[in-house]
Amino acid sequence: MLCKHQVRIGNSGDGGWDVCDDKAYKPKKPCLVYSFGINRDYSFDDGIVERYGCEVHSFDPTMYTREHKLAPNVWFHPIGLAGRNGKMDKMGPIRTLGSIRKLLNHTHKAIDILKIDIEGMEWESFREMTKSDVLSDIRQLAIEFHSKAFFRKEKSISREWTS
Repeated sequence: MLCKHQVRIGNSGDGGWDVCDDKAYKPKKPCLVYSFGINRDYSFDDGIVERYGCEVHSFDPTMYTREHKLAPNVWFHPIGLAGRNGKMDKMGPIRTLGSIRKLLNHTHKAIDILKIDIEGMEWESFREMTKSDVLSDIRQLAIEFHSKAFFRKEKSISREWTS
């Protein structure tokens, strides 16, 4: 799609993201946003609530805290997005997008914005999402691909994606 009007939500540098604000694509209440990869910067998540009034779920397995409500409409989960369910060294649990949606009872809700900044795990996560067809009810996808982490850690996956 061609977005004619983008807005920056969150910090102007790292932590902020551009969102399509065209009438056909911008979030409308009731809206749901998943934000993976927080690193203690909630400026995007808070900005989504301020601008659109959405329900936002923030995820980061490297932040050692419990699940909790951060602010009105913002919930934090110490869970990471991955291409499989399990646990990684020195991190909280990791889950597929489908299993996270099931855990939060969101399987019958569209996700208005799916924001992913997960330092290399996006490759395996995205591959799993395309195979399981969970992207069919995602309205906007904002994803940061990390090529150095990808090629360094996932040589078998990188051959698959680049061939």
